Amino acid sequence: MAATGMHGAPTVKVWMAGLLCFGAVLALSPEWKQQLLRVRVYPYIARRWEFWRLATTLLAFPTISQTLTALVLLYQLRVIERLFGTRRFVAFLFVSSIVGQVLSVAMVLAARFLSHRVFAAVNSIAGGPYAMVFACLYQFHAHVPAKQHVRVLGAVTVSDKWMTYVVAGNLAVARLPAAFVPAAAGVAASLVYSANVAGLRLWRFPEPVAEFTRRWVQPQLVPVPRRRVPALGSHAAPRPQAAAPEAVVAQLQAMFPAAAHERVAQALATTGGDVDRAVSVLLESSSDPAAPNP
Repeated sequence: MAATGMHGAPTVKVWMAGLLCFGAVLALSPEWKQQLLRVRVYPYIARRWEFWRLATTLLAFPTISQTLTALVLLYQLRVIERLFGTRRFVAFLFVSSIVGQVLSVAMVLAARFLSHRVFAAVNSIAGGPYAMVFACLYQFHAHVPAKQHVRVLGAVTVSDKWMTYVVAGNLAVARLPAAFVPAAAGVAASLVYSANVAGLRLWRFPEPVAEFTRRWVQPQLVPVPRRRVPALGSHAAPRPQAAAPEAVVAQLQAMFPAAAHERVAQALATTGGDVDRAVSVLLESSSDPAAPNP
């Protein structure tokens, strides 16, 4: 059975809760919202060097409607954390946030030399983690295959992923032109990550940080499943694992052509037939730094 809800996505769960809490607090304090979320590359960044604004603007979206739209989008993008695994996904968010903000500033400064009209339109960067969200959106586009396609009006064929793109477009259009730069920078940052520029795709937080998180933080976010204890005196033999359906194995092999048939079947067997977790296992093994093709 495929994972439902927020199973396997504790980071997205915390992210969504943080956006909701910070959004509610800032909605009650317009002064703090103006101070923390407003970013104008010139003069705040280029002249005053207030780089802290590039970090605080990632905390929340300025309006409740944008926050709710982002929550719907992140819920649909939670599959990326399942594919990457939590440790790699956290590293991906950290890298994409830094690279995305740097590219946002670079794009605005480049616009200043190209056209004063364009510079005036994009100088104010929309508040909110646009770069991180749209970096996840690109990974969703690149790694999550469509399960089915539907013809609309007999001429246009769309996949079952179209609703995710509609929600993302709504989030970006709500703050045009201010949202264009961070959204485009997020996609560019995701491309940089996928290309493994400077080894960014292989970077992880140090092991002590990961161990601390696994030991003290993750147990508070991920409920421990109950284990069924056999009744006393029961001599029933353990139930053998069911063989994975060949159609599911073929679908995963299409996603991971370098993986052997036995490896795909084993991943499905060890995860109890959970396709999302099996994909995560295969993706983790294929992205191992020791592997020839990370």
